[in-house]
Amino acid sequence: MELGLISRNDPVVDKLRDEAKIPHVQKLRILGILSQAPDLCVFVFEAGDDSRVFGAWIARLNVEISFEPIFFGGKHDVLELWKLLERDKAGISRNVYFFVDRDFDDLRGIEDAKNIFMTDRYSIENYLVSPEVVDSILKLNMECNEYLDIRRSLIEIFEAAYCEFLSVTKALNFQIFCARKLQREFDAGMPERINQMATVTITEVKKIDTHVPQIFDLGRITDEKLIEELSLEFNSLVPQERFRGKFAMLFFKRWLNLLETERGDSHSSLFRNCRQRAQRKTHEVTLPLMALYSNLPATLKSFLVTAKASTKTA
Repeated sequence: MELGLISRNDPVVDKLRDEAKIPHVQKLRILGILSQAPDLCVFVFEAGDDSRVFGAWIARLNVEISFEPIFFGGKHDVLELWKLLERDKAGISRNVYFFVDRDFDDLRGIEDAKNIFMTDRYSIENYLVSPEVVDSILKLNMECNEYLDIRRSLIEIFEAAYCEFLSVTKALNFQIFCARKLQREFDAGMPERINQMATVTITEVKKIDTHVPQIFDLGRITDEKLIEELSLEFNSLVPQERFRGKFAMLFFKRWLNLLETERGDSHSSLFRNCRQRAQRKTHEVTLPLMALYSNLPATLKSFLVTAKASTKTA
């Protein structure tokens, strides 16, 4: 039988993709894992990137916990799976632990869930886009070790550019914040490219000249007091920690690419007196590698220690 390429619009493939997100299907996957290893922890993540970043963090913490990762669907489906397992009277959730981003809506009403780890920042990306990661990339991936003054200068440039980006995208973040807090549907999709939001150079960030799409029309909120309350809450957030992480990562990747180009320029004023590099290396900077360089979520270790202890005593 001749095998052809599967069409992206194949309804069978679409159906299988949809089924893979159904919590009941994921429950069967977990049962399959636990049937092979009843004492193993199952860690449920929103996506593959999350599992790889958390995997790097877990390795750094040296808690020595064995786990099997599964990931699917995003935050909504992960929390729906948690609800499904909590209702199960067979105690399937005993060794199952869930990892979700905080976003703007926290755990969406779920309380006292000791087997859910939620980031204290918006998402995993908010730990990775940081001066610490920039410093390590410069030292270990751009061969700027020994040039401490140059690294300090570049980190200051990064921090200033990042602050400008956060200022440029503040309105977009506020729209997302309001929609999430009010549990409303978005009016448009999220920007997926940096040039849909801002123009980025190494030293500055500017608003794009074209119209920025309205993710959520604030005109739908007619209660002025409610808008004021939402504004006060939003303005109390630390942008580097609590604005949308995927936007921040789009900025970071563009900024690092520009820095890579600058590093390869023998006449660069930013890398003056630095030795010439042997080869390009920034393509090696993956999210898990950034996770090895980043600060860790504050409560992750205690969560893992508790999970390990619960598994032993169960």
